[in-house]
Amino acid sequence: MHRRRTSSVSACFHSLVLDTHVNLTSPGIYYIPSNSHLHFTLASSLTPYDVQLFCDYHSTNYKRGVYHQLTWSSKNDDRFAQLLCTRPGPIHYYFTAKDKKGEGYLIVEPSLAISPSSDSDEIMCLTVLSKSLGKMDDWESRLAIAYHSNYNMIHFTPIQQLYKVSNSSYSITHHHELNLLFGKDKTHDDIKKIVDKMANEWNILSITDLVYNHAANDCAILEKHPEASYNLINSPHLKPAFLLDAILMHFTRDVNEGKIEKIPAKIEKEHLPVIQDYLLNEILPQYALHEFYMIDVKKTIDEFSQLIQNEIPSTSIHNYDEEYAFRIDYGSYTRYGARINLKKAREIFYRADRTPMKACQVLNDRLMYLNHLKYSQVQADLNRAIENCTKGCEYHFFDPYGPHFTTISPKTPFTGNYFAYPHEKIFETSPIEVEQAYNNNDRKFLERVMAHNGWVMNDNPLRNFAEDTQGPNVYFRRELNQWSDIVKLNFGSCEEDSPHLWAYMKEYTRLIATTFHGARLDNCHSTPLFVAQYLMDYARELNPNFYILGELFTSSETLDNTFINKLGINALVRESLNARLPCDLGHMICGHGRLTIGALFRLQTVLLPRRAQAFFYDQTHDNPCPIERRSLADVLPRSAYVAMSCTPTGSNRGYDELVPHHIDVVHERRTYEKWTDDKKKNLVYAKSIFNRLHARLSSDGYTRMIADQLSSNTLMIIRQHPITNSTIILIGYTDTIKLTNEEEKIEPLIIQGTIEEILFEMNLSWLDNEDKLDLFSRDIDHINGLREKDLHFYINEHVKKDQCRYVEITQENENSVTKVIFNRKTLLPGTVIAFQVNLLENTKYASNELRKELFENELSSFRILVSKCSLVDLNFLLYRCKNEENNEIYIIPEHGSLVYAGLQGIESVLIKMRSLTTEQMIKHPLCIHLKQGNWLMLYLAQRLIDNKQTKSIGQWYEKYFQYIEKLPKYLIPVYFDILIHRTYNICVERAIDLMSTTFVQQGSSFIKALAMTSVQMMGIVSNARLPNFEDNNKENEWPSMAAGLPNFSEGIWRNWGRDTFIALRGLLLLTGRFDDARHLIITYGSCLRHGLIPNLLAGPRYNARDAIWFYLYSISQYTQLAPNGHSILSETIQGKPLHLIVKTAINTHLNGLSFREYNAGYQLDRVMSDEGFNNRIGVDSKTGFVFGGNRWNSGTWMDKMGSSEHAGNKGYPGSPRDGSAIELIGLSRATINWLIQMIEKGFYPYAEQKQILQDWLNKIDENFEKEFWIDEHSNRSHYINRRNIYKDTVNSSLQYTDYQFRPNFLIAAVVAPEMFNKDHIWSALSQVESLLLGPLGIRTLDPSDEQYNGDYDNKNESSDFKLAHGYNYHNGPEWVWITGYYLRAKLLWSPVEQRKETLEHVQEVLARHRETLFTSEWKSLPELTSTNGSLCRDSCPAQAWSSATILEAVYDIQQYN
Repeated sequence: MHRRRTSSVSACFHSLVLDTHVNLTSPGIYYIPSNSHLHFTLASSLTPYDVQLFCDYHSTNYKRGVYHQLTWSSKNDDRFAQLLCTRPGPIHYYFTAKDKKGEGYLIVEPSLAISPSSDSDEIMCLTVLSKSLGKMDDWESRLAIAYHSNYNMIHFTPIQQLYKVSNSSYSITHHHELNLLFGKDKTHDDIKKIVDKMANEWNILSITDLVYNHAANDCAILEKHPEASYNLINSPHLKPAFLLDAILMHFTRDVNEGKIEKIPAKIEKEHLPVIQDYLLNEILPQYALHEFYMIDVKKTIDEFSQLIQNEIPSTSIHNYDEEYAFRIDYGSYTRYGARINLKKAREIFYRADRTPMKACQVLNDRLMYLNHLKYSQVQADLNRAIENCTKGCEYHFFDPYGPHFTTISPKTPFTGNYFAYPHEKIFETSPIEVEQAYNNNDRKFLERVMAHNGWVMNDNPLRNFAEDTQGPNVYFRRELNQWSDIVKLNFGSCEEDSPHLWAYMKEYTRLIATTFHGARLDNCHSTPLFVAQYLMDYARELNPNFYILGELFTSSETLDNTFINKLGINALVRESLNARLPCDLGHMICGHGRLTIGALFRLQTVLLPRRAQAFFYDQTHDNPCPIERRSLADVLPRSAYVAMSCTPTGSNRGYDELVPHHIDVVHERRTYEKWTDDKKKNLVYAKSIFNRLHARLSSDGYTRMIADQLSSNTLMIIRQHPITNSTIILIGYTDTIKLTNEEEKIEPLIIQGTIEEILFEMNLSWLDNEDKLDLFSRDIDHINGLREKDLHFYINEHVKKDQCRYVEITQENENSVTKVIFNRKTLLPGTVIAFQVNLLENTKYASNELRKELFENELSSFRILVSKCSLVDLNFLLYRCKNEENNEIYIIPEHGSLVYAGLQGIESVLIKMRSLTTEQMIKHPLCIHLKQGNWLMLYLAQRLIDNKQTKSIGQWYEKYFQYIEKLPKYLIPVYFDILIHRTYNICVERAIDLMSTTFVQQGSSFIKALAMTSVQMMGIVSNARLPNFEDNNKENEWPSMAAGLPNFSEGIWRNWGRDTFIALRGLLLLTGRFDDARHLIITYGSCLRHGLIPNLLAGPRYNARDAIWFYLYSISQYTQLAPNGHSILSETIQGKPLHLIVKTAINTHLNGLSFREYNAGYQLDRVMSDEGFNNRIGVDSKTGFVFGGNRWNSGTWMDKMGSSEHAGNKGYPGSPRDGSAIELIGLSRATINWLIQMIEKGFYPYAEQKQILQDWLNKIDENFEKEFWIDEHSNRSHYINRRNIYKDTVNSSLQYTDYQFRPNFLIAAVVAPEMFNKDHIWSALSQVESLLLGPLGIRTLDPSDEQYNGDYDNKNESSDFKLAHGYNYHNGPEWVWITGYYLRAKLLWSPVEQRKETLEHVQEVLARHRETLFTSEWKSLPELTSTNGSLCRDSCPAQAWSSATILEAVYDIQQYN
């Protein structure tokens, strides 16, 4: 079904996200318009796998259950599989992915030629009783009322031959033949001519009922094939129920003939307990109905005794429960005819510990007990049966809403018959005759006893209540609300079980599908699902756009959805009369609507599940007449309310003509009146207006709505266009709750707009306000309505505002609100009034300007401004946390601070809002805050204006925010959201365009999102500028890199040498930000001292032994990745070339150096011990390993220093790692290797050092495995806790720490793979996977280590040495950045035969990072997590090196592939 495109936020394709969390019981239905492109995409959890996707959609020759595999567009995370959905109907899909699987349904909607938009919401359907149309030659005149009332669909009740006895519209005698009332010579071809003529000339489509579940008692198929019913041959379990039925029918006959002295035919309510007692205690005991379920114990024991006489006892062991559960087969349900499986009984009861006599005795006891249980159950069922009969009798005879029977007789029996009787002799067939037929196995009799159809209160609709089950028999317990003129059809479990019935119904379906535009599936919930599936598939095969309306009432939305999905139902019958009060009706209408007014746009193209489409009736042909049940004043407002719904609508013929009684589908034998022009008045005229309004609302795209109760009996429905904001307000006033004018207070209505026109005002009430229903008399021949002379009917269209009869409208000027005051003297129940409302004049201009820029110009002026932005400008425009903004960031009341001052901060809030329900969305603190004032918009614009680089963009926002401020309050959040979302996306697009590498430009959404974290981290912060090595008197205008947000983003805590160069390759080199990378390299190089670069640039402080090696490794990567990258070595820094600075660092380590930090002491570090300020670096001449530090300082990234005096850990490093740390060995080895290459290429002008470097490299290679590997048999130290791992350090002061299993070797395994034995490293990586790998991060210490604790809490004030003040920072918590190296190592070292599994594992891990990144309000990856990925409150939610190394891992996957 085509959905009318109301704005440019609509999509040309729809995507459905495959997710293992979505299944067949998930709420909602996925509808997709016909001729749409559908993209299946993957949830993050499925992206690692080779997902095999199958569906049963074929554009032609559809056959359910025949699946074909869909092809993916690519292999990356954003891959999709595409379908062009041209064939309406259900699509079932399923997918498999390793050990994961899922399935679901979509409904492709049909295209209906009812309007240019072909929108099903535009359907306005009139139901007619076909039998009341009379001769077919008169149909046009009798159906013309639909045309003149502006209906565009007619629903015909069954057109087939009906049961001669009941004449019920749904009791079909022959499904292939037309009702003889239409004319003896009429065929389906004649019907089709009328259907086609109405479609072509009146633009009215036609549907009719398909009735599969039952047929008339004399149906043609049953005459020839009684096995097509549930009769006493194929369903002998119904025998006791039929005998009970005959007893009850005989009781009706006896009472009617006066044969029961204490029960008269004309009963009073007090006779009901007498009847109940009489039946239970006098009549039913005579028939011993329990005997049909009894086993002849003596006979059975005799047979059992003979069987085991010469048998060996069973060796099987069976417990008491198995003996207790021993089952009885009731066979053909004869008295004492139940049987048991004697061989099974021998196996269970005749055991080695029992003699034959004992076995017989045990079985005898068991059977006696089972008989006793069954007897008790039968008596309970009979009590229930008679109780149900009595309640039914009470309803029919004494309930105010019942039919008011007076006398028990065959026409008004005590209870209805549950079975069709042979020769229809219901009351003539005595229980004795039934017993004789049973005893004689009279097949002719038994096959003609057929179970009636009906419905069971609160039953599972998927259960066939007529089948023999071990549960309660609804026929025996009299739980069926039966229809005594129709028989329940028995399709069996497949076509082969009842081939004649299936063929009969297939032909019936063909006749309907080739004649009509659709069908109403009658009693859908009781039709076997597999039967309906087969026949609906066939109908669509014949007529692809066959529209299916379901009469489906399961009391469960989940069950409803099962039927909808499997049958491809397009809409469900829903009845407005189920709403008792006006407020209930408002909830019902909005519940089946689209978006609420004021709700944010659904900006994504992703298909979202919707509540099942409703087909909303003011009255169905099954409903009682509202004039009878409610009042005349209910009729007009109800019809108007329904017309305002966002769904197909329906009505029943007679409602518009004010027929004041239920037009009974069973008993009505009159015809409808023919159309005459004088009929186009009263409610018929009103309905034509309502239908015209409904069509306009749908075709013009008034997709937003809301309902509001103005008083107890006054309901207001509002529909609004989401783009033009044009609004229709309808107000109806009824008398549902009987109140006086004084009690019914209706406050004035304030409208933020101008009433352009009163579309109409109407009233329908009794003349002189006096109920004249008693004066109505039914016409003998025609179905007639109330007399005009008894009614007051007023209708006026296009009313001037000052001439309105029911309200007074005031507005001071075109820019002020409109006030509507209700005139209580003229406003009577039964009144409806509708306004066309447009925006106030001053907001109309603002709305037009916004619409022009947002939807017509596609924000072209904003795009021009953003095209001039640099990445540093975009950092300011999009991001900047509180610390970077001098602790000034916007706080949303009742919500909290934004995470960013830039657009990402507010976009993150809006993303979460868009996923909320409409009610939650409107109540969100941001939504409320925007309506209360313009403070947030002022903040966003002024912040940008105050920055020179973004001033023009800020002024642009200021301009358009001012337009938004002028809108009505409820629209402000809507347009604010669209403006922010679209401009945010333009900014992100610009940022990606500025990142020059193909890796990013052509990368997946995951790659692009990771690349955007470089924009987050790279900015200029006034109190953390980089030093200007060229001119100390000028501020450096280059961006610096924040280590993490918000904790490490400003002041002295922003610029970390270690963090910067761990992150540099991922965030800057792989994203093409080579100039920014170059400047950071040069800047930090200018600060070299003691052969080290600063750990903290502010100060600076030289207490990191590893920073220099990450720095040098970054230079090597720059030379490889940047265009002409080797030229950086010749860059001059304060008169020195960079290669000289590199040489100085290398030589300092080769020569060794001990130093004490400058300004050492409390003033430099308040928690470090004095010895900790002493540092040393060098190279072990024997092994070539760099070394340094002491036990009182932390020179590597695991740099936590204890600070708790209370716990006694102050001054103690959490993980000192002095000596030779494994990652530094790897980094130094990689650097040496690179320098040798640079010498060979002439870019490092120190050829004399080549041999020194080569010797150094050789020493490392010779000693690395020897010193660091701990094999499974190693006993070199009693500190060994784990084997098949690499040591973390060598020669540390605290010797046990050498043997701790930490993840630092992963870095070395990536940067210097030449050092490693391939078998050893793969074994160690397996240890990491099983012991250290968490959902996002890597545990920093072996969980079996006594120092391990995975939960980091920097505010811990306990006395626990290992935990206080977060002492365990690097002793267990799971760090994300090291995961990147783990993944890269797995890819690098995977054996060839395991590469597929390795790649899948790596992608599984990355999928979790993908999901975290996409769902994080920071749009970044965290610093660390606590145990098993749990949230750590002291972690930075955005950390530079986390995103960087994960991006590197993704890059390596591409190289790997």
